[in-house]
Amino acid sequence: MSHIFKGWLICLLGSIICLALMAYKSNMQNPDYADSRQYISSAYNLSNYNIYSQNLRTGEDVAPAIGREPGFPLILSYLFDQKFEGTELITPECLLSEPGCGLKPYKSAQWLNRILFALAGICLSLIHI
Repeated sequence: MSHIFKGWLICLLGSIICLALMAYKSNMQNPDYADSRQYISSAYNLSNYNIYSQNLRTGEDVAPAIGREPGFPLILSYLFDQKFEGTELITPECLLSEPGCGLKPYKSAQWLNRILFALAGICLSLIHI
């Protein structure tokens, strides 16, 4: 087998394993856990107030602040702006609540995350070939 074929085979196998794990995790009952609330909060504030901040407030008194990398929240804010399915259900109230916002609001973001993940894997495999 050639070196290039082995590289693509490893990339394909790794992508299949990761996509299977992501599909398994997408069935969680509370997907807005750990740092995901911080990313989603930043995206919500960017979309609604044009301010980068992971602090959630229910009014326009959101102060700019940086706590997480802004790349993914910037892309998520685009999903909010384009009114992708379920994103209208994400509010500061549900993000601050114990049960969170439920599963429906995260479907488009989960698929976007999977696509970006696969593209990153392909880019890395191209670098190493």
